[in-house]
Amino acid sequence: MKLQLVQFMKLLQLSSLELQDAVEQELEQNPVLEARETKENAVEDIEQKEIEAKPGSDEEVSPEEGMTAETADSKFEYTKALTGSTKGTAAVIEKVVSRHSSLRDYLMEQLVLKQAQSPADFTRSKICEFLICNIDERGYLRAGIKETADILQVEEALVEKALKNVQGLDPPGIGARDLKECLLLQIKTLRLEPAREELLRQVVEGHLDDMAVGRFNKIANALGRTEDEIREINALIKKLNPYPGQSYSSEEACKVIPEIFITKNRDKLEVAVDSKRIPRLHLNPLYLNMSREKRAETKDYLKKKIESAKIFMGALEKRQEMMRKISELAAHRQADFIEKGVSYLKPLTMEETAGIAGVHVSTVSRAIANKFVQSPRGIFPLKFLFSAPVTKGGQISSRSVKERIARLIEGEDTTNPLSDEQAALRLKSEGIDISRRAVAKYRAAMNISSTFKRRTTKKSL
Repeated sequence: MKLQLVQFMKLLQLSSLELQDAVEQELEQNPVLEARETKENAVEDIEQKEIEAKPGSDEEVSPEEGMTAETADSKFEYTKALTGSTKGTAAVIEKVVSRHSSLRDYLMEQLVLKQAQSPADFTRSKICEFLICNIDERGYLRAGIKETADILQVEEALVEKALKNVQGLDPPGIGARDLKECLLLQIKTLRLEPAREELLRQVVEGHLDDMAVGRFNKIANALGRTEDEIREINALIKKLNPYPGQSYSSEEACKVIPEIFITKNRDKLEVAVDSKRIPRLHLNPLYLNMSREKRAETKDYLKKKIESAKIFMGALEKRQEMMRKISELAAHRQADFIEKGVSYLKPLTMEETAGIAGVHVSTVSRAIANKFVQSPRGIFPLKFLFSAPVTKGGQISSRSVKERIARLIEGEDTTNPLSDEQAALRLKSEGIDISRRAVAKYRAAMNISSTFKRRTTKKSL
């Protein structure tokens, strides 16, 4: 059960295309596991054989070819791609996304080399692999120490040691749990004098928020330094990479392929998880019979492969069921958004969803990462259906408020732009009770300039 849980966690965080690759790889590696052919696939195979067997072709194909036990060792080819209109696609999504990320492979290669040079114990190596599988595309670790220890049934101290091993890999800053840790991990790469390095550490550890908004004088006073020294530290921080994983993403891009399909049947929303891209798996009966043989070596080998196949199939089934459950919860909560638009998004947090689904919040986080939804509202990330309330316990989502602020600013008088205070008053008149400070925070999150900068820009134009 523990092995299946670990496998389930790995599969849950994969996108539709990554999952397809994982299933294909499992079919290649485990001869006991077999893909059950659908009628569509069978027809395609027959048509292909007819083409290859035409007079003048290099070689004829036997009708029995591909139907022997060796098919369990062959690579299962997926040729059916989903198609569908992307008309009305929400503006929240880029038209292309990376299909593959080489970051995980790159880290795994380094780990193997490191283990060859200095062999670590088996348990720590496996923990390192698990942690690498939980590093997102930005390079940050998504699984907590306690959570990893609970899943793998090991001591937290052992997970901490394994994480230090992972954080020692290239690129610098990889495996950090937050921005502060990410920057601290990279400081050594700057090769500074000890005193300068210590000052940089002090600023990163205690004054990042002030540094972000340019309060150099405040930091200088707090640390007993000059403002010029703090400005120099700011220049050093800018040399560090806040997202160390992104530079290792593949440049290969493809169209977004939705995994969740939300359709409207009369007045009812229906949610389905794509199953067409993933073949139905089963155990090859020939190998099952061979596993009953008396030869100990054969029996032992096949027993392990059968057990591995069962674990994979169970984890895959559990993954699809979890995707369906979480998608249904999100879709039904956001039925008004799907019907009427982004202004009708309701608050929905991962913590709330986890409570309803009866799972850990990290499970929800994995389930919604890198997944896309096709709906009457268009195609958008599954994450888009999740939004924190503006106020604790409130019924207005932060995303809908952001959208309203953006509209107010778009429609403002270009000679006299709205101040944050004026925007807050407008929102209050519409029943959205938020402060000027909250408006400023949401505006900054959307990369919209301040009133002064908008006025300056428009005058210069």
